[in-house]
Amino acid sequence: MGLQLLPHLLSLSRIVLALLLYFYSTWILSSWLFVAAIVFAAISDGLDGFMARWLKCESDLGSYLDPCADAGFIVIACSACWQAGLMPTWLMVALLLRYSIIGALHLHLRLLGVRQLGALASGKYCMAWFFIYLFLLAWHSAQLPFGQSQWTQLSLWVLLLLLLLSAVDYIHRYGCLYRELAASDAK
Repeated sequence: MGLQLLPHLLSLSRIVLALLLYFYSTWILSSWLFVAAIVFAAISDGLDGFMARWLKCESDLGSYLDPCADAGFIVIACSACWQAGLMPTWLMVALLLRYSIIGALHLHLRLLGVRQLGALASGKYCMAWFFIYLFLLAWHSAQLPFGQSQWTQLSLWVLLLLLLLSAVDYIHRYGCLYRELAASDAK
């Protein structure tokens, strides 16, 4: 039973790490610890699902916990960056809008009985790019060698594009699933 909990613990570790980033942001955000936290979060994001499949312990809890941990980490880490003045307000607003819309749509589908709502590729790309953006932001913030701000700025615009595309993709999927449910109820 112990190994089956490992994917859940990896997911939960991202939430704990995000809270540490938030509460100790004045100390962590300007050090190499921020870079290490982003790298750990990115690795654990990919590893938890892989481990669950490899250990054959996929569960409803894991399918719910992993995206919640991802969203929690990204929102809390970005909030800490935003409060420290490292991230533009419009990006924070776009991030919160995206997660609010996706969360509301997923909740509505769950209430309608849809249980398995796998991640879309656009959402995975968006999450991966958030980690890249946060990594570049952390690297630049810690003033480590080769901290190129132009790469951070470029990644910011790519991230905005991916945020918008993934939000549209999730809204489209919601519409398709909702129409399928309405059609099956009508029969």
